[in-house]
Amino acid sequence: NRLRGRDLFAGLAGEDLNLIRLVPNLEGLVLRLHPGCENRTVSAQAVKPNLRKEWPEYAKPISALKLGRRFQLQDLQRVARTDTNFRQTLEILGLPFK
Repeated sequence: NRLRGRDLFAGLAGEDLNLIRLVPNLEGLVLRLHPGCENRTVSAQAVKPNLRKEWPEYAKPISALKLGRRFQLQDLQRVARTDTNFRQTLEILGLPFK
């Protein structure tokens, strides 16, 4: 928390680490996986109604099986083309992002 004088980036200076900050929360990412939503950034408080517009049946907790049935690698790649941090995450995981 930089407001409290703690800076994560300064504390990691000189370390061999890749620090990636993924924004927004998981439900925000699920929203962005829908075609046409990849550039949308919605607060955690506002994401549920927006997500319900794209996926009316969505309910927490969502299983990996349901996510896998709804989305494909192309959906991740589409988000990665608009978000450098997300693309970096796919690279680290060894997933193609093109």
